[in-house]
Amino acid sequence: MPARLGIAAGALGAMKRSLQDLSRWAGRRAIAGGPLAANPQARAEAAELVAACAACDALVQLTARLADGPGAPAEAYLACKAIVPELAFTACDRTMQLLGGRGYIEPNGVAQRFRDLRLLRIFEGPTETLVGHMGTLALGKPRGLRTLLATHAGRPDVAEACFAALAGLPRDAEPAWLDLQAGALALAAVLWAVAPDDAWG
Repeated sequence: MPARLGIAAGALGAMKRSLQDLSRWAGRRAIAGGPLAANPQARAEAAELVAACAACDALVQLTARLADGPGAPAEAYLACKAIVPELAFTACDRTMQLLGGRGYIEPNGVAQRFRDLRLLRIFEGPTETLVGHMGTLALGKPRGLRTLLATHAGRPDVAEACFAALAGLPRDAEPAWLDLQAGALALAAVLWAVAPDDAWG
């Protein structure tokens, strides 16, 4: 579990670097309508990535504090590993896209980061496996998730919404599918609970 936190912390650093590269490039790059930083689509994508980065940062910080203190529940480590590398990969992918051909060349480091982040999505457990495991815990042993959301993240409202959504899942579904759906709900709730921007969460 601590290795999953370490992977998330590394992915978070790479995510922040991607956002630096994106910001630097968008401020200098002129396109048909003016600077790339003024383009509405580029601005919307950047804002989404900044909000995602802030939520990932909050999740990693919360899990680290718990690990250093009373102990983090397994759900916190699982959330770190399942969420942060995925969003970091998305941030790097969007940075590469906005840089165009320059995002693909080696000297700027984006292409190497892209490959490295791809590895973090499978190392120490592929995301899909962790999502299923989170779902198994949420449905079978919900105490850890409830404590993480309501107590550690301080969001009993999110815990209530999460467990209401989990209760609405069809229990006669194929078990592996049910676990994946429950895991996706649980991870979304964790991200919502820790996100500094509640509207984004």
